[in-house]
Amino acid sequence: MLSGSRKKRGSDEYVFIDGRAMRADEAVRIQLDEPTVPGQAEVVLAPGQEVSAAGAAGSEGAARSRGAKKGAEGLKARLRHDMAVAEMEAPEKEGTRAVDDEASTSSASDEAEPLAAAFQREARAMRRKYLVCGAALAVLVAFSLCVSSGYYGVIYSPIEVLSSYAGWWQILWAQITDPVGAAQVQAAVLAACPHYYDINDTALDVLKYAVCGVMLALSGALYQNAFRNPIAAPSMLGVANGVNVASLVLVLVVGAGAVAASGLYYLFAYVGGLLMLGLVMLGGKWISPKGSFNVVNMLLIGTVLSQLTGVIITYVQTNIFTDADWLAYYTLQTGVSVDSIYTWISLAVGLVVSLVPVLLFRFRLNLVSFSDEEARLLGVNPNRLRLVALACGSVMILTAQVNAGQVAMISLVVPFVVRAAFGAEFRKQLWGNVLVGAFILIACWDVASFVTIPNFELPVGTVVSVVVLPLFVWMIALRQRSWE
Repeated sequence: MLSGSRKKRGSDEYVFIDGRAMRADEAVRIQLDEPTVPGQAEVVLAPGQEVSAAGAAGSEGAARSRGAKKGAEGLKARLRHDMAVAEMEAPEKEGTRAVDDEASTSSASDEAEPLAAAFQREARAMRRKYLVCGAALAVLVAFSLCVSSGYYGVIYSPIEVLSSYAGWWQILWAQITDPVGAAQVQAAVLAACPHYYDINDTALDVLKYAVCGVMLALSGALYQNAFRNPIAAPSMLGVANGVNVASLVLVLVVGAGAVAASGLYYLFAYVGGLLMLGLVMLGGKWISPKGSFNVVNMLLIGTVLSQLTGVIITYVQTNIFTDADWLAYYTLQTGVSVDSIYTWISLAVGLVVSLVPVLLFRFRLNLVSFSDEEARLLGVNPNRLRLVALACGSVMILTAQVNAGQVAMISLVVPFVVRAAFGAEFRKQLWGNVLVGAFILIACWDVASFVTIPNFELPVGTVVSVVVLPLFVWMIALRQRSWE
């Protein structure tokens, strides 16, 4: 078939160009076997255009063939040139890319190195703070073990103290292995250490006040994080007033003999503290909107109940108590004459019940200081976590109040100081409160052991108020500018 001829088949008309059939009602683009040179004009046959067989096979076809061959040869030469240039530039591009990757990696590492160095410096600084506080606490404990708990201003020598502890182990071992001969061993130890009982009572007092100081400081940290308030204290929920009311009721029931009733004292104190805490929580829940639990409402209810119980205690002391009853109530409030087996049982149970959940939730407890929306976005129920913090803090303050007396001021001041020194992260506050709380309460006990007042035994709570309040005022003055 000649190139450019037309032929009808049925109702369709076809155009044959270079042996290819195309419909005549469409524009036909002539395609050559070789690729065309870029920019070369392409021949388009519009519908109805007449293509003569002679013209298509004649000069135009020959010219087109020669142009196509030249264009193909030029294109091939250009392609070979571009490929050669690309091969020559490939190593340079790879080197440039490698340099760029190395530069980006080095810049990222340069940015990461100062950040890592900052974290290391912060960790070293925190370890130094822990070491300093731990060393200060160890020195204080070593000194306090030499202070007499029964005689004001008396300090025993370290050799006598160590001899007394060695004698205690000898008596204990004799009671286990040879109960019959234990009396002779005890007599020999008492002859060698005349202040044996006083020195051992001092060790028990130091241990008791150390544990109470730890629980007081941690309870304050838990309350301040839960309320998101740096001056919130566990005493604001009425736990301390519950213990006071319980002591008041015990003296009204038993009389002056309440001092010797250690078991009843612990029973009444814990029941009174827990009842007061339950009333505060129920009142806060009642005045809160439906489906919510506002801790600020708990704080308000606790403040109201504390004022009411204070009025009741003052009225009973003024109008009902005798002198013997008042002395017995005062003795119970100082926490001096309640040392018994119940003391160590209550300390062990309170420490395990409250401290174990705090240690398990020490990372998550950071979220109680967040808003409820932020905590829920992180997948944590803020109300449940806040209740855990408040419950553990209440058990701690209750146990410390029962065993150490009116020393709740430590729960307000120590967490405030620790937060300024160790930062806002609860895990760091945890160990800081442990060290600082134990240090301050033992130091206050030492001061009370050296102050002699005729016919009056200075309670540790009074020393705590005198020592801690100036520290609190000083810290507020330092942070006043940052608050403004």
